[in-house]
Amino acid sequence: MDGWERAVLALRLLVSHPCSLGGAVIRMRAGPARDRLRNWLQTHLKTRAIAPSVTDEQLFGGLDLGVALSQGRVVHAAGILQPDTTMILTMAERCDEALAAKLAQALDQKACQTVVALDEGVEPDEACPLALAERCAFHICPEGRMPDDWLDDTTEARYSNIISNEINAIP
Repeated sequence: MDGWERAVLALRLLVSHPCSLGGAVIRMRAGPARDRLRNWLQTHLKTRAIAPSVTDEQLFGGLDLGVALSQGRVVHAAGILQPDTTMILTMAERCDEALAAKLAQALDQKACQTVVALDEGVEPDEACPLALAERCAFHICPEGRMPDDWLDDTTEARYSNIISNEINAIP
């Protein structure tokens, strides 16, 4: 099984049990493979993309100042962290330790379903922070040319039996 096939297996396991597996760190440069991956995730999970520049107010919610001023009363805006949502962290290698800790805490407290950290790093020191990476069950780094049928309908059928066997083998 090559890296692309292992990636499919890990992703299928992640979407079948997102709450119990924490997430995945996927080391992959921006391009057609990553676009296909994001589209695939969006069809299988409720997702929300965030960048390393996301604010606490955006994550956790807070005062909606514009609405509060127009209505003359305090109005709270909901944050984007939701128990049924998979957070897709783009540019995870640029994520600071504070955001990584907040996302790790969100996973621990079930404030979000799972986290997929898209790591575009090239050098070994450019990586998703450990505070977040250690909570992710899968660390995926496919290498070489992406197969033409990667994450399309033919891979779904091909991996259904493999995934069932892998899940049944879990004690």
